[in-house]
Amino acid sequence: MNSYISQLCPIPGKYDIWKNVIACLHISSDIAHSDFIVKHFVNCYMFTIGLAGKVVFHFNGRDTVIEPNVLVVGTPNSKWYVKEYTPDYEAICLVVSANFSTENFIQGRLLRAACFPNLSHVGGRTLLTEKMARTLHRTFEEMASRIREDPEGHYDSLQSLFALFLSDLVSFLETSPAWSSVNTKYFTFLISFMESLQVNYKKEHTLAFYADQLHISIRYFSKAIHDVTGGFTPAYFIHRKLYIESCWLLKYTDQSIQQIADDLYFSDQASFCKFFKRQNGISPSEYRKAR
Repeated sequence: MNSYISQLCPIPGKYDIWKNVIACLHISSDIAHSDFIVKHFVNCYMFTIGLAGKVVFHFNGRDTVIEPNVLVVGTPNSKWYVKEYTPDYEAICLVVSANFSTENFIQGRLLRAACFPNLSHVGGRTLLTEKMARTLHRTFEEMASRIREDPEGHYDSLQSLFALFLSDLVSFLETSPAWSSVNTKYFTFLISFMESLQVNYKKEHTLAFYADQLHISIRYFSKAIHDVTGGFTPAYFIHRKLYIESCWLLKYTDQSIQQIADDLYFSDQASFCKFFKRQNGISPSEYRKAR
């Protein structure tokens, strides 16, 4: 695993290296079955492009196959694990933390558009043309090269290359049949909801707040998000965001459970513990002991 860890960009984060990072990984069957990526990159965006063989992920409630020229986009809200893979499986994976990827507004909007396959009814899987796969692969290799040389010294250029990667991907997605089949008004609501959630998730936990931000009713808001994501509710995204942040705080800080509950604007510690246990079946203290 050290060869993969050495490719990380060691930019100081709020809690630890994984909080503000960009990584370019070459994945083969010897780590496809492990939980290495799941453990370390749970709060990151992941862009995986198949090079050879295939792997089957259970991805956001669906089985998703990565084969050559297939792109799968994972977000901090994604839930996935590997089900099976072939011995010749190979892929490249660009991993970018939420902090690094949303540093500026334009890049943030590009990122959310690039995550369209993950958020929409398409289910996370996009078949790229060979030309587009090569284009994204070249940008990936350029980023990997700069990370190996001097990640901190190349910070600005890494931001620019990541923006180029997103721009190329979004341009391709906008021409795909899947994109044209989506209700554009609903998708606009989804993008705006995700942008607002990124800023307000700690303090605002209700559908009413986000519906009001969009100037629509709660019922219409729920229908729009449900339809464009293929069945996910606004509450799902709100709860996943809170849960993932809770996990980070429990795992990488020494804050008490009461302090975490306060930081995430729960009414009291008991409410926070009840929420956390609903997400994964164990209490915050049990999760912290197992870290």
